[in-house]
Amino acid sequence: MVHPTHAVSMNGRTWFELLDSYGSEQDEIGQLLRRLDGVDRFSFLLWKLPDNRRLDQVSPRTDARAYMQAAGSAEGMVVEVRRESSRGDEQLVIGRPREHDQPEEDPLVEIPWSTYTANVHQSEVFDADEATQLFHEYFRSGSTPSRYRLRKLDLA
Repeated sequence: MVHPTHAVSMNGRTWFELLDSYGSEQDEIGQLLRRLDGVDRFSFLLWKLPDNRRLDQVSPRTDARAYMQAAGSAEGMVVEVRRESSRGDEQLVIGRPREHDQPEEDPLVEIPWSTYTANVHQSEVFDADEATQLFHEYFRSGSTPSRYRLRKLDLA
């Protein structure tokens, strides 16, 4: 039997192994991201399980230190990546590259999720379809595609 390689969390409460029940991992990720409504279903997290370990053999609360997550709705969400570095854990907002004719800082947009609001740049807002591609690339490679910009968040 092949073990699942990744686990997902919805709303930070429900954890389950990512299975290809919709045809492929990409389809599964897309189905879950399209369910986000910003109110009842407001966040999604993808985490690579430790090698040869099942979800019931680990603790996501303490073991999930590197992952990709989204918050918001299928129409507008912010996507972040958390990774370990030599300087400690880093949390980064993912954004599209700046076009040549765009100002350095694009307008801020409010992304409501649960009882919170994230204020991010327009270039950092994704819909479920674009986020599905981003999450699938992260699923396959374990990193954020180099064509995207990363903005560090202060974790303090």
